[in-house]
Amino acid sequence: MKFVVKKPDALLDVVLEMYHGVSRQKAKQIIANSLVTKNGQPVANHVKMLFELGDVIELTSVNKGEKKIKIPKRAHPFAIYYEDAHLIVALKPAGILSTGDYNHPTEKSYHKELEFFVNQRDQEKGRLWVVHRLDREMEGLMLFARTEKVQQQIIKQWQQVKIRMLALVENMPQPASGIIENWLTEDGGRLLQPHQNEVPNAHFAKTSYKYLRPEGKHFLLEVIVEAGRNKQVRLHLAGLGCPIAGDRKYGADGSVKRQIRLTANSMEFSHPVTGQLVQLTYQPPKSFYHPSDGAPEKYKIM
Repeated sequence: MKFVVKKPDALLDVVLEMYHGVSRQKAKQIIANSLVTKNGQPVANHVKMLFELGDVIELTSVNKGEKKIKIPKRAHPFAIYYEDAHLIVALKPAGILSTGDYNHPTEKSYHKELEFFVNQRDQEKGRLWVVHRLDREMEGLMLFARTEKVQQQIIKQWQQVKIRMLALVENMPQPASGIIENWLTEDGGRLLQPHQNEVPNAHFAKTSYKYLRPEGKHFLLEVIVEAGRNKQVRLHLAGLGCPIAGDRKYGADGSVKRQIRLTANSMEFSHPVTGQLVQLTYQPPKSFYHPSDGAPEKYKIM
């Protein structure tokens, strides 16, 4: 990445301006893992290295033998796909609540676990604000705000946020693509119930889907929530006769235990502060496409 220095400054402050919004700790990490040139000549990657007005600085990432973590694992449960001073997008693994639940007050949540991790990493005390949720048994990209003001800004523009999901279903949908619309309520067991017309306490739900390809004995779909909430996808696909693999709550057979094959793998939005377009994609591991039969999967990592 090239940058023209706008005023005399030390390397650390120049990098903070180059990567607007990153913390000082993150800027130090960038410097430590980069080759630095000034006006085309290599220089030491020291945080106090001085640069003058008009100098052209270029940082080139170097591989120090550590492979970048893209999928959460037990040893490294946090995979961050985007981060600046205003937002964080991280990959929530399956098997953990997105955020605190009054029905499960003692259970840990991904929101608080990620918040603790970021505070420990940066050695700073801060908060993360929840923007949306994913079901416990679902994995996928989750967006968090770093201030309440930014949280409210992005919630106001939520209809412009595009989240695409991959769903591995038991049957081939007929037709192969389409739109499902209805009104949904939640019963006492927190199970969604469909209605063709609006009823008290119902919210409108609209889901589009498209068949992509076969995967073994299952079928892969791309799904977009056009209106409503992410959790409606499970009911809508079940109503289509295509329950998601592993989703016994909504009609799947018992061959796949525990983790449902639904992931929020793509996110696109206009940054609420800078206005820049942010596009992120996560590629699920092979195990997502080929669920095991019989014994329960050991999928929980947190």
